[in-house]
Amino acid sequence: MLESWSDAELCAATRLGEPAAFVELVRRYQGAVCAVTWSLTRRQDVSEDLAQETFVIAWNKLAGIRTPERVGAW
Repeated sequence: MLESWSDAELCAATRLGEPAAFVELVRRYQGAVCAVTWSLTRRQDVSEDLAQETFVIAWNKLAGIRTPERVGAW
């Protein structure tokens, strides 16, 4: 069901305390984030650590995103 939600809807649900909504955001963007971290490091272990840190930062800063419909670009 969450797969059909927009990024803005998922951000709103996450802000309201629905962790499954953030899991869906991670699912959507994990490949792109990992591709970027891999291209920068060329090391699987470091790439995965950086991707995880990226999502932790996103989780902590999600409330401050002014344009949640553009969370993918962020």
